[in-house]
Amino acid sequence: MKNLTVSRFRISKLHNEEWFRFHTELITLLIACGVEILELVRIFPLYEALYKEADRLLEMLRLSFATVDTTTADNNRSAMYRSLRNITKSLLSALDPAERVAATKVYAVIEKYNSSITRKSLSARTAAIDNLLQDLTQEGGDINLSAEVQLLELSKWTNNLQTTNEAYKQSLAERTEEGA
Repeated sequence: MKNLTVSRFRISKLHNEEWFRFHTELITLLIACGVEILELVRIFPLYEALYKEADRLLEMLRLSFATVDTTTADNNRSAMYRSLRNITKSLLSALDPAERVAATKVYAVIEKYNSSITRKSLSARTAAIDNLLQDLTQEGGDINLSAEVQLLELSKWTNNLQTTNEAYKQSLAERTEEGA
């Protein structure tokens, strides 16, 4: 066996993950060497129970509040998108022919992005919502349907979708920053 040199360190100075890794390796070594041989049979079950409790608590910390906020923000923007889509779909039956034509145009654009917004990854959803909002507002998208949105009085809904999408982006940035 090689001569091992252990640098002196204070376990209290370790960060959570480092501290937990130390105890994980220690338990592995104790089991490999034999708890009976090391004469730790009496205290090892208590140590192992405390180790498992620390693992449970650290797992709760890993599932951070930012993750919960990000999930909530994603759910909010999904609900807002569905609301905008459903309202526009209902306007396809408007009495005014000009509103029906406008609703048909707006709904066609919404449907263009629907599969990306409802079935793709979170980053693809974000990009699709950004593109949809550009097309529905005067922000320079491929299609400018801002007049139709005004006629149908959907500005409130597009603004709410914009707000919820920005809230999601902010929450994701906070989560990323927290992870770093």
